[in-house]
This record gives sequence, C-alpha cells and structure tokens, in this order.
Amino acid sequence: MKHIIYFLLAVFLLSCGNPAHQKMAKNFAEVFNDEQAMLRKNNLGDDYMKVMENETPERIIYQDETMIKTSYKFSEQEEYQFTFLFTNQKLNDVFCDVYLPKIEDGDFFTEWMKKKLNKKYTYLGEEKGIERWQKDGISVELTNESELFEYGKVRVLFFSTPASEQLPM
Repeated sequence: MKHIIYFLLAVFLLSCGNPAHQKMAKNFAEVFNDEQAMLRKNNLGDDYMKVMENETPERIIYQDETMIKTSYKFSEQEEYQFTFLFTNQKLNDVFCDVYLPKIEDGDFFTEWMKKKLNKKYTYLGEEKGIERWQKDGISVELTNESELFEYGKVRVLFFSTPASEQLPM
C-alpha cells in the first residue's frame, strides 16, 4: 500500500512539473546515457582501456585491474556511483548506486528507470523487490532500497545472462 501511495505521489509531482524532479530527471538522462551502447558508451565485454577512455578521469574515484569506480555528484544529497567490474580485462558487470535526498526521490528515479528499461529490454517481472529485464545476453536488475535506508537509494545491476537463462530469439 505504501508503494502505491509513493508511486501516485511521484506521478502527481511529475505531472505538476515539480522543479526538483525536473532537475533530477535532467541529471538522470545525463548520467544514464545509453544512446550509443548499453550504458555510458560501454557494453559488456568491452576492454578495460575502452571503458577507461569512455569515463571522465576526474570522475574516477577508484581503480585497479579488476574495477573502475566513478562518481557523479550533483549535490551532497544527489550522487550516482558506477562500479565497472572486469574479468580477464573484459567488462563483466556494472553496478549503479543512486543516492537521492528523499524516499520519494528514489521512487521517482525507479519509475523513470523502469520506463527507460522497458523501451530497451524485455520485462521479466518482479521477485522479492527486484525487478528484472533481459535482452540479447544482457540482464538488468533494479532494486529500490529507499524505504530500508530512509532516503532515496536505488541499485541497478547490468550483467551477462547465462546462456541457460537467455530468452529465445
């Protein structure tokens, strides 16, 4: 019931042109750029160096031979962290952690991301609070953890779909 109330609140605020949500939506679009690839000009299987070239050096907060971690911070309460994980120098998984000021902002981001993922992938459903999509060997999981943390906290995971679990073409 609480989720329905938050969803309706997010739809209402969006339809009213909430300036804070309009600004966040602009930031979402900038950070979650996927027009040229799966995510931020990167695809699963890309070489480590290609991902390094696609990311802005001042945004990199950690790197070693198996991981590149970036941060896009728009304010003290709005941050997007991407963790690119590599196996044998090839991009294997991408974790996106979204931190927003309020639970309602996490709900707003979740609805925005669902629309984006529904356009690009096949929706598989929800189980235990995790929504899933899949297409062409790529799986995506979206988890809104906002109520647990009591602020906007959402995680998006991109990973290779095991061959045994891929949808038929």
